[in-house]
Amino acid sequence: VATIAESPGGPPGKHGARGPSEEAAAPKAGIFSAPGRKARCPGWANQDACLALPLGAGRVLAAVFDGHGEHGGTIAIAVRDLVEQLAPCLFGEGVEPGGDPLPVVLRRLFAVAHEGVAQGGLAQLSGTTATLAIIDAVAGSLSCAHIGDSRLVASDGGEVCFQISDHNIAGAEEARIAAAGGEVREVSVACSATRRVFAPGKNYPGLAMSRALGDVQAHGLGVVADPDVAADVRL
Repeated sequence: VATIAESPGGPPGKHGARGPSEEAAAPKAGIFSAPGRKARCPGWANQDACLALPLGAGRVLAAVFDGHGEHGGTIAIAVRDLVEQLAPCLFGEGVEPGGDPLPVVLRRLFAVAHEGVAQGGLAQLSGTTATLAIIDAVAGSLSCAHIGDSRLVASDGGEVCFQISDHNIAGAEEARIAAAGGEVREVSVACSATRRVFAPGKNYPGLAMSRALGDVQAHGLGVVADPDVAADVRL
């Protein structure tokens, strides 16, 4: 869980923008992560990776990556490190405007991340979710991109003002998987029923989401690495 809180400098001015004399709020970030528990794997390691990266006086990138599969933790860390390396030159306050629109840049970043982990040799049956948020305290806005089921929620005074939707296997997502030859089955684990992607007649890959980074075998069955993107959401 990554939490972003505005500094005591107060909210942006009218319409979310600050006047020339207004002091930019410096966002503050806090991160907490706890490993899941698996009854059959008592020594299960935490496969989460998190990032809170300042991109200027009033801008911060917050991201979470939830690995899955045998090598999920390694893949989550690799994607986090790639984002940390590239974000300042892609999203920093000093980056000159006039290039590609932000949604295009975010989708390209996810494509590069997926290609890298897919070619790394560990992602046949392992992968990670990815949720990135760029919070601009000066503009009073948030832009985000996500793949998988690591949910982002923005709240104001305890009231939810924006949230993303998990990439569950249903509707158009399920239809895409079926068209690609994937088989969707509902599997119950720990009294919870989850729809998962399988190769026809096989017990793998068993991925419980319709979009992910890595997961090479699941990508051959209709899973994709195309993120949903929301740009300039007013806060």
